[in-house]
Amino acid sequence: MALLITGAAGYVGSHILRILPEEYRKDCLTPSIEEIDLSDYDSLSAFFEKNKVTKVMHLAAMIDNSAKRELLLFNLTALYNLAKLSLQYGVKQFIMASTNNVYGGRDNMNPFREDDKRNPYFGNDYGLTKYLGELLVEDIFKGTETKYTILRIGDIYGPNQRASALIKGVVSNIQNNSPQKLYGKGERVRDYIYIDDVARGFVHALQNDLNGIYNLGTGVGTSVREIVSVAESISPCKESTIHVKVEKEDTSKVVLDVTNLKSTGYQSEVGFDEGLKRIIKEGSK
Repeated sequence: MALLITGAAGYVGSHILRILPEEYRKDCLTPSIEEIDLSDYDSLSAFFEKNKVTKVMHLAAMIDNSAKRELLLFNLTALYNLAKLSLQYGVKQFIMASTNNVYGGRDNMNPFREDDKRNPYFGNDYGLTKYLGELLVEDIFKGTETKYTILRIGDIYGPNQRASALIKGVVSNIQNNSPQKLYGKGERVRDYIYIDDVARGFVHALQNDLNGIYNLGTGVGTSVREIVSVAESISPCKESTIHVKVEKEDTSKVVLDVTNLKSTGYQSEVGFDEGLKRIIKEGSK
């Protein structure tokens, strides 16, 4: 039983490898981008045949929206090749990392369910590739013996993360003993999930052979204003938060209904307050 994990050296992948059970670790394939070209169908086919791949966890993706053409081509081509070859070589389970971006946003706080209409923001090319990728995976695997698992992840945060500008800014202010800044009213709401809980979610899906689409989040919405408030409470800085006026504030709300994944035995463990404290503690080492 060989498990192929693409993007294993990335933020999510590296955390998954830390907790991957031995039964999967002993036959785990984690090729680098130098060792395997996901966009080359023929060489990828040879890799599948040689290594007898039985499970795939697809995490690799470009996320830089400034490189639109390259991002669209790589993300969709890599996913298509992996999915088609998984079907051809009898892979038992195909796990795809998706995103809450496929839902778009709401003005109210009703959590998004997996059966809600997908309504991605077409200005986000990364989110668009995940939206199209979901459709592709469903089309390829429905009605086949291969189980597919699509995990729509909330907003990931954790130590040493590159992506989240908001969390990085808040943490930097705490570490530098500087006052926090609140842009507008801070009404933007997201379902923030700590990186360790994300890794646990993927391992849970793998171990339990989950089939279908699942939201991987906390089910709790946290606003920018609340994030700044939490940061104030744990910061050594005693200066008041600086309020910055903005012309057009993002007030969208994206919270995930996690009932379906919870029913399979998974539940996130790290609340936002605790998660932010862990980041600060990790940064002080």
